[in-house]
Amino acid sequence: IVHPKEEHFLPVGYFDYGEMNYKRFKTYIIDYVKAVPELDKVEWIYYIDIDVLFGAPFIELAYVLESRYNLNDIPEHLSKLYFFENAWDKFILQGGFFVLHRRNSKFCLDAWRQEIDNLPHWKFDQMALNQIFENHKENKEMRCHLITMERDNYMIEYPTSDEEVQALMDAPRLPNLIHIRNTYTAVHYTEGLREDFIAKVLELTEEEKKDSEFTKTTHFGASADE
Repeated sequence: IVHPKEEHFLPVGYFDYGEMNYKRFKTYIIDYVKAVPELDKVEWIYYIDIDVLFGAPFIELAYVLESRYNLNDIPEHLSKLYFFENAWDKFILQGGFFVLHRRNSKFCLDAWRQEIDNLPHWKFDQMALNQIFENHKENKEMRCHLITMERDNYMIEYPTSDEEVQALMDAPRLPNLIHIRNTYTAVHYTEGLREDFIAKVLELTEEEKKDSEFTKTTHFGASADE
């Protein structure tokens, strides 16, 4: 869990969309990890947005990614970040989950934050990732390489409608990660289906659902002002 410093906030009103101020925090993730002595030996870091649910054991996914992308080795030369491909055509990468190395990835994180700050009218941090990706492809920025990780079955899903949520519930198993995108899609899931979905992810029994307070406290659509 990140603990932002006061200097990591830009003045209120700098961004057209207030949530962009706290979306910058993920670009300081190495600073936050270094501030925790217990994490001194951690080299590879998995960043996960707060609105990403675990539908299956994360260790399964980690094993696949570490093997496929050599995440046990220390990257050399280029600064790198590893992202899943996006489900939206207008965005190349999905910024809600990424993998980084504490000694290698700082340049890319700084570049991402700079692109976010350069265009305060943007609403999504993925737009800044698009810009870095295009700059690298056009040889304008060769020091940062954004790696696109293939999104195989059951790795990660981004349900955007009741129909897609129901399809996940009816599938043989849930994906390892489910990015519900709190303020953009989950807030629009039909009430009832939304709670049933969360109960399935949490593997609650019918009795636990009756006794649980989760249906009263599940909160979607929090804004930057709350």
